[in-house]
Amino acid sequence: MGVSGYIYPCSSDVKLADAKSKLATAVNRAEKAYQAEQAGKINDSFDWWKLLFGERFPNYYYRPVNSIAQTQLEPKQLDRLAAQRELYSKAKRVQTWQIVLSVPCVIAWSFAVIYTQS
Repeated sequence: MGVSGYIYPCSSDVKLADAKSKLATAVNRAEKAYQAEQAGKINDSFDWWKLLFGERFPNYYYRPVNSIAQTQLEPKQLDRLAAQRELYSKAKRVQTWQIVLSVPCVIAWSFAVIYTQS
């Protein structure tokens, strides 16, 4: 007799021992997944859960979102940011000179054309 029609009884002692072994393995894997999560080893935790649930468990590589601020403060990233800032400043200076020189040049060229035609 099974439990409410969903869990069927074992037909032999061998099948009962096999079922108990599989259940013990599942419990062990779940405990290891939980322990890995508590230790902050999220990737290991997902690996244990995937062993327990098989391919039905999502393949997920944890990437903490809140580490972005820490990553931005690394010296390598600060150097990149400084280089970007320098390039942006140079581009803005070139654009400013372009605007400053283009307007008077167009006006001067217009006057030159007018005076040379007359």
